[in-house]
Amino acid sequence: MLELYWPQIDPTDPNGQGNDQKSQYKTAIFYHNEEQRLAAEKTKADLGNSGRFDKPIATEVKEAVEFYAAEEYHQDFHRKDPKYYAESRVYSGRDVTLDKVWGKQE
Repeated sequence: MLELYWPQIDPTDPNGQGNDQKSQYKTAIFYHNEEQRLAAEKTKADLGNSGRFDKPIATEVKEAVEFYAAEEYHQDFHRKDPKYYAESRVYSGRDVTLDKVWGKQE
């Protein structure tokens, strides 16, 4: 799952993602046990040592505690309103940011 996660974010942005610069847009990995924590920390360190980034990895690795599900209208939003979701990806700068950080993804 970590291999899928990292290319979906800009791990060097400590304040959010793309044009979305608020605390609710910060990236994080939440672990449930020591094995998950170690795996997350290892991939984070590997990215930091890869030479790919000119800034430090800002994504936090934190213990999973209480979880709050988002409101129903947020659940599977990309399926419920695909047109608006696609437009919001452009407006938010998400795709431009990811292409810049990771290279054009197919």
